[in-house]
Amino acid sequence: MKHFLLTAFILASLPLCAGAQTSIGYSDPADVSTLLDYRLPDWSYRVWDADFRFSGGGNDSRNLGNQTFGNTTSLLLGSNYFQAWESEQRYWSINADVDGQYRRSHSGTPYDERQGHDLGGAYRWDGTVNQFLGDGPFSVKMTGGTGRSYVEKIYETRHLEDWEESNVYDRDSHQRISGGLAWGRVRNVEPMLRAQRLSERLIALGRPPLATAQLHEIAAVWSQQSGYFNVYDRYGRFFWEEVLTPMLDPDNPLTAYEILYLMDAIREQLGTRRQGVEITVDGAYTGSSGTGPLGQSNYRTRLTRLSLDVYRNLSLTQQVRLSGDYSYTWTNSNDIGRDRGSVNLRVAHLWNLTDRFRLDTAFAYDGDSDIQHETRNQRGSLGSSFNIYLEDQLSLNASMWGAYNWVERAEDVNQSWNWTYGIGLVYHLDRAIF
Repeated sequence: MKHFLLTAFILASLPLCAGAQTSIGYSDPADVSTLLDYRLPDWSYRVWDADFRFSGGGNDSRNLGNQTFGNTTSLLLGSNYFQAWESEQRYWSINADVDGQYRRSHSGTPYDERQGHDLGGAYRWDGTVNQFLGDGPFSVKMTGGTGRSYVEKIYETRHLEDWEESNVYDRDSHQRISGGLAWGRVRNVEPMLRAQRLSERLIALGRPPLATAQLHEIAAVWSQQSGYFNVYDRYGRFFWEEVLTPMLDPDNPLTAYEILYLMDAIREQLGTRRQGVEITVDGAYTGSSGTGPLGQSNYRTRLTRLSLDVYRNLSLTQQVRLSGDYSYTWTNSNDIGRDRGSVNLRVAHLWNLTDRFRLDTAFAYDGDSDIQHETRNQRGSLGSSFNIYLEDQLSLNASMWGAYNWVERAEDVNQSWNWTYGIGLVYHLDRAIF
């Protein structure tokens, strides 16, 4: 308990230490107007890859009259296609995979031998459609996907002069589909915060801050970072050209140091930053079936859910989140039914004291009940983590989490507590170059 209280005291004291450090924050952290005005750009990207792999290997060993040998050959062919579309009105995506593989193996001794041929193939696809209905607050959410796989293994084994053959196969398929109606919108505002961090770094360099139009132009590029990362092997060459272009001044060009200083903003740990409210009612169906040496199997799940997400940025440095959902699930596994209800609640607070210090605090509650087995499970947890990074000086992270578990089965009740805490510190006593 003494160690637990000591950790709690250190966590409570760290924000005071952080406030005393010299660092770059925001000129006006209380002004969140740019976050509220931020809108997603209309953009898209796609990636289509084809894979070919051929490999093999072998061994031949002789030792004191004993001989062993073996060799393998493998071939893989595959292809993947992904495309996404994003704007204020929609998010669509489609992802498809197809692959086939063949493997041949041969191993043994002069007395025993084994030959094998493995042949397999699979295809998968899934898609997402989030579409707002006109200019109103309502949107339709749909996801779906299906896939099949097949693997066949043929083995021949020899002992002395006797050969035996075996054939093993597995066939599997799965399907899933979900759909729902949502009110409101939760928007990812991290791109705008990144743009504002660049503006603050310009001020630290003695240059004028970015204008509102420049902030929105840079935020639009930053929101497409995942596209640059997936389309280009060295995405930074293209991404940073688009980010830095709006802030270039022909009469006063950026120096190499200033460019690197601005690019270093990508390393700042701002956390997941969103803004808005969304209420969703949806349902989902998942099914899978398989055929193999042990016979047939099948699994079916139906789910209905009501969920709430609320993100609010109290300032440019602080965000609170409230989320919760209630769901009811019907499961059928090999003709055995099971019903389960669950409730989940999350309350979280994120605080960027400066660009180098972040404090995360969260409370979570999870509860579920199994109707058939009359079992109820409840779990509550509360914790906090703190991260500090001072370039060329030190890095420190500290965390403390506690959880309470309560399980009721018929008239039997089981209760337990568990907790974790820890501190990690790296301090550079001396580093020099000669």
